[in-house]
Amino acid sequence: MIKKFFFFIIFFLFYINANAQTNVSFVDLKYLINESESGKKINKILVDLRNKENNKLKKIQDQLKKQEDDLKSKSNIINDEERKKKINKLKSDINNFNVLKTKKEKDFNQKKIEYKNKLLNEINKILVSYVEKNSIDIVIKKENLITGKKNLDITKFILEELNKKKIKF
Repeated sequence: MIKKFFFFIIFFLFYINANAQTNVSFVDLKYLINESESGKKINKILVDLRNKENNKLKKIQDQLKKQEDDLKSKSNIINDEERKKKINKLKSDINNFNVLKTKKEKDFNQKKIEYKNKLLNEINKILVSYVEKNSIDIVIKKENLITGKKNLDITKFILEELNKKKIKF
């Protein structure tokens, strides 16, 4: 009797497992970030910001180079005390430049992260809505996928929905 009971339970569990079906899809987040209108807008904003900051830093760097060249050309003319003062001032200016450069890089990276996170939050909202609407159980990032059928790729659908949204940065 106990053998029949265990046999029945094992058979029942295998039957349930055989009939259970998981609906899986995958999405390419890199493609969404790079090819969506919002992603392209972010990239343009970041490139413009980077160029603007690099131009400002280049001007300061040129001024420092000019100061250094001036100091080298006048090093034989000026006395030791004045040369030391100018060298110390130049070193101080170079240190200030390096601090400014580091700060600008940090600010740029924070902006980049902020914009990308805002875009990823919108993508996540669209994914959640799409998953609920289409009864999808699991969505996997394409980067983590070895292979899959093309019909399981929902990237195009998510891209269409993302392009409909107007995200402000």
